[in-house]
Amino acid sequence: MLIGRSVNALQLEYLKDAALMISKARNIIITGSGTSYHAALIGRHYLRALADAKADVIPAGEFLYEGLDMVEPGTLIIAISQSGESADIIRAVRMAKRRGAAILGIINRLGSTLMRESNVYLPVSTGPEMAVPATKTFTATLSVLLQLSAVIPNRLSEFQAKILEVSKLLTSRVDSIRDNVKNIAEEIKDSGNAYVISGGPLGYPLALETALKLKEAAHMHAEAYNFREFKHGPMTLITSKFPVIAIMPCGEMNNDMEPVIVESWHRGATTIIISSKYRHKIGDFMISLNGDFDELIMPIIYAPIIQLLAYELGVAKGIDVDNPPHITKVVTT
Repeated sequence: MLIGRSVNALQLEYLKDAALMISKARNIIITGSGTSYHAALIGRHYLRALADAKADVIPAGEFLYEGLDMVEPGTLIIAISQSGESADIIRAVRMAKRRGAAILGIINRLGSTLMRESNVYLPVSTGPEMAVPATKTFTATLSVLLQLSAVIPNRLSEFQAKILEVSKLLTSRVDSIRDNVKNIAEEIKDSGNAYVISGGPLGYPLALETALKLKEAAHMHAEAYNFREFKHGPMTLITSKFPVIAIMPCGEMNNDMEPVIVESWHRGATTIIISSKYRHKIGDFMISLNGDFDELIMPIIYAPIIQLLAYELGVAKGIDVDNPPHITKVVTT
């Protein structure tokens, strides 16, 4: 599975160079657009949890207005871009360099502008991604960010082993997961809207990415909310068979999410639970790997599942999932 490819492709010296940049930085800003921005949010938590490094995350399109005044000599910009060519990320990187920042690029396309603008770059090594929605590059970027964060406390081999283990597990269960997801897609394909709820520094960014993929691949209007915010307005729109997708993080937060899921269910929502462990019946559908996983691995486990859900939903609706209307793979303006 492609998740494991980044483990084999990343050269240790590149990781060490990037880790040294992080350890020397006066302040760190992670930036990206769309899916890359969601990866940046997860990467921020990886750095904090493993490397005790604090970082700000700013969308590349907002960098001029929100991030530029934070840049000074000693600032490290971690710039994430699949193509390495998106106009907002290149503009942000060049503005930051003029103010003395160092650039760490995380890219898929070798030879890209971002690669050339970076002091050090880390390849996600998935090969060309032809579809407009970013899927395998998102998952591989999470893997790279986790490995980068694990280098600093000398835990790289531990987390590389965990990534490879997850890759093998998903590969062994892909058929059963796909069958489950197809049933869910058939159930909700006529719904025009959906909510995606989760929580915490890992779950909420995944909810944002799920909502984006549902828009891109399935043409479904989907909104992501922190589950604690869900009752502060959004729940009022729930009607019969309104899809509510609940991404359950590992740990105690699951218990806190359950009452929100149950209330949505009682109000008529079609509830879809994505969880690492099987949970007692609290909804209509459950996608579970039924295992014990490190919380930091959770996004890498769930990413292919949410991508498959968006894909199968698009297929069930007869949509060209690879080519959403009105958007392009590389935003150049």
